[in-house]
Amino acid sequence: MTQPNERHALVIGGSIAGLLAAQVLTKYFNRVTIIERDHLSAQPEQRPGVPQAHHLHILLKPPSVFFHLSVLRQVLQRIIKKSDQNWNRSGYNRIPTVY
Repeated sequence: MTQPNERHALVIGGSIAGLLAAQVLTKYFNRVTIIERDHLSAQPEQRPGVPQAHHLHILLKPPSVFFHLSVLRQVLQRIIKKSDQNWNRSGYNRIPTVY
């Protein structure tokens, strides 16, 4: 039972997003409760309530770690130029955008 002045947050779902949300909420609430329908094991395993669990899941480093900003800008400009060429062959024109 919560006390009248106790702030309590409820997070529905114990996915990565739910767990991260709960972690952030601990800074603003006295109690945080996560409701999850599947049993959460201490070992990594697939859960019945997550149909995409068998897919490969990885966390990537931010692009800034791999590319210097100017290199990333050049790559994007090449992709956009190629895309513009394909669009123009189809009879369409892209609205110019500043990057």
